[in-house]
Amino acid sequence: MHQTAFILSAAVAIAAVSTTHAQQPRVAQTQAQAAAPLSQTALDATVAMYAAAWGDADLASRRRLLERVWADKGTYTDPTVQLQGREALVQHISTFLDKLPGARIVPTTHVDAHHNGFRFGWRIVSASGTALSEGLDYGELDATGRITRIVGFFGPIEPMVKDPP
Repeated sequence: MHQTAFILSAAVAIAAVSTTHAQQPRVAQTQAQAAAPLSQTALDATVAMYAAAWGDADLASRRRLLERVWADKGTYTDPTVQLQGREALVQHISTFLDKLPGARIVPTTHVDAHHNGFRFGWRIVSASGTALSEGLDYGELDATGRITRIVGFFGPIEPMVKDPP
């Protein structure tokens, strides 16, 4: 029961994020709002904002995007780094963009979610539009709909069997 209430609260908060990109304070949810179904559109919008931050060369703009979707103490982990906190992620993205100017991360799948966890596919695209890499992220949301954790995996998953019998 607790997990269901959490999911519904997160869905309502995420829906609020997706309605506009303007800065708006988050408001407490009513019981009726908490009963709203999980919105695929809202989840996709949250991940799209997160991904957009990876391509935003303007530090202040990137920080504003992450303030909307990333928890203050959220953690980010991939094969090259493990960090905690929104500001640490803002700075890590600066390093990414210094190495790949003009690159961006583009979601390649809808968000697949259950309970407070989600996953999505992505691709790194160069400034010229060339696909550089792909991967999969697993994440978790807090009760406000902000991302508290991302664990990123680089490259496609290797199948166990190449050709089924």
